[in-house]
Amino acid sequence: MITGNLDTITDEVATGWAWNSAKRSSIVDVSIKVNGEIIANGKTGLPRPDVARKYGRQDTGFNIQIQPEHLNSNKPMIIEAVTDGKPLLGTISLPPNTFFLHIPKTGGSTLRSILEPLFDQHWIFPDAYQMRRHNGLYPPRIKDFIHQSELDRIRLTRGHFGWSQIHLFKERPQVITILRDPVDRMASHLKHIFSLTSPSTDPAVFQEFLHAQADSLIEGRHRNAQCKVIGETDSQPIRGSEAANLDRAISRLSEIDHLFFTNELGDISKQLSNAWGLKLPPIRRMNSSKSQLTVPDNILAKIRKHNEYDIELYKAARSSRSSL
Repeated sequence: MITGNLDTITDEVATGWAWNSAKRSSIVDVSIKVNGEIIANGKTGLPRPDVARKYGRQDTGFNIQIQPEHLNSNKPMIIEAVTDGKPLLGTISLPPNTFFLHIPKTGGSTLRSILEPLFDQHWIFPDAYQMRRHNGLYPPRIKDFIHQSELDRIRLTRGHFGWSQIHLFKERPQVITILRDPVDRMASHLKHIFSLTSPSTDPAVFQEFLHAQADSLIEGRHRNAQCKVIGETDSQPIRGSEAANLDRAISRLSEIDHLFFTNELGDISKQLSNAWGLKLPPIRRMNSSKSQLTVPDNILAKIRKHNEYDIELYKAARSSRSSL
């Protein structure tokens, strides 16, 4: 009788153990399957003291190299170790290659807290080192910070990147994004900028900040941010005609594999769990941006005026969701 377990998939190596109780001295042949297809073969023979303590055998371990392309898929993966035609215990489920278009102030930090534990750190871009190089922020462009040969190993990309960055990948990853009511998003952005410039939570200080800076921020590069991210066409920093971005962004809504809205953050784990067949971690809300502060009606009216394309995109996204 053969028993054993597939323990981990780390850095393109499948680790585990197996032994044949009927042939106590034999090496066991092990195959690794991804979605039912054998993609690697190996043998036991490595020391496993933990198994020896239970079964009395030291050489039951295996480390089987998996070629990166076999773990590079835009579909969820079920990985199992098989010996003598029978699966060992410890089946591992992995999410598909994922590209998270993180639009600022939509709840993206919360979604990051859901996604990142699903992927080994060496599968994520940008990694911790690249984030440290940019003071904890995302680098501005993907291809300036990672070579194409390394990019092919990446399975989770998350950042304030535009749509064109998706096309850097040989196999298109699943695309996820969150949209937010544009007025609420810009109001949250104003609070965020204030939090970066002042430790105060005094409403009067916040109103002074709005009086001095709100107009330039509302009319500046952060206006219609959702259209700019989804409608972006090149690998330069997000820019371009906002009207053209709107048309492209609306046409791309149907290409987004998982489109969420900020007011449904609590349901994202459940929806992705159902779509990918995985158990996702519980939601952990982040980045409140001094939610106790209030943006007055006259500022909200200015936000509404200068984010007209985002408002149209948001309406189209809501309409497309309700029609499904």
